Amino acid sequence: MYDTEGMSIQTLAEVVGMPIRKIRFYIYKGLVPGAGVPGRGARYTQEHVERLLAIRRWQTVGLNLERIQELLEKGVPADMPIQPAKHGIAEAWSRVYLADGLELHIGPERIGLNSSQIEQLITHINQAYKSI
Repeated sequence: MYDTEGMSIQTLAEVVGMPIRKIRFYIYKGLVPGAGVPGRGARYTQEHVERLLAIRRWQTVGLNLERIQELLEKGVPADMPIQPAKHGIAEAWSRVYLADGLELHIGPERIGLNSSQIEQLITHINQAYKSI
């Protein structure tokens, strides 16, 4: 597919199944980093592949580019299940009081974790809070 020095934009487009023009647009918008070397010698890496696939996946569930940019800036893993909020739809959220003035709000259907994983998350957050 590509060597250790990366791949051309043509190969990148074939790997992710996107037109080159769209890839360049995402680079221009800052959603995807540019290649290390501009011009004909530009080489793209697995990081570019993963970022483009994440963008496509998140667009498929209805997220706009601004929301996708936020997720990318926060370092949200590309494989984390994301569902967009639906206007006019009531959702059940859990409010977990961790300490005075500290609460955690969890949208169980949207976070993609089961109850055991949510308990682990709460435990880790409590431990982190207590260690500060």
